[in-house]
Amino acid sequence: MEAANLRFAGPETMRSKIFARLSAWQNWIFQRPNAVGDNGALKRYGTGKRPVFGRHRV
Repeated sequence: MEAANLRFAGPETMRSKIFARLSAWQNWIFQRPNAVGDNGALKRYGTGKRPVFGRHRV
């Protein structure tokens, strides 16, 4: 937590809390195996093709 506190100067505000949680969520969700890769959801979004998900992790 020490490193997280160094990113923002001054006291923690509601805006910095929201930004920190959103950043952590984005880092987690956009690195998932089902999101990345040639057949992942992020690559195929908007193309009309369905992504190929690895169901073994669900």
